[in-house]
Amino acid sequence: MQEDKEITGIRELFSEHGERYITNHKVIAREKGLIRLLASCCTHFLGSHATSCDKCGHSEAAYNSCRNRHCPNCQQKNKLEWISKRMEELLPVGYYHLVFTLPHQLNQFCLQNKKLM
Repeated sequence: MQEDKEITGIRELFSEHGERYITNHKVIAREKGLIRLLASCCTHFLGSHATSCDKCGHSEAAYNSCRNRHCPNCQQKNKLEWISKRMEELLPVGYYHLVFTLPHQLNQFCLQNKKLM
């Protein structure tokens, strides 16, 4: 499956080159943590859990994922579901992105009617 190869490639990239990148570049603490977390996703570093079949008794160990929103491995399914739901909401017309500011006096009304607004 091509998608799995790409995801593994990202994890391998961070695993093999992340520490060297951190050493050779100015990287803030949050980014260092993210690089290290993505490098360890679905590896023994995050621990594992066992799953077993109730019928045959077969059990397997599975490594825990990082569940980080930046991780393509963990968030791919959520991202695709979100995009699919947004696509269903679109009308069959052209769209333009428009940003405008409402008067401050409407803040309370907007907070109470979030879906409408």
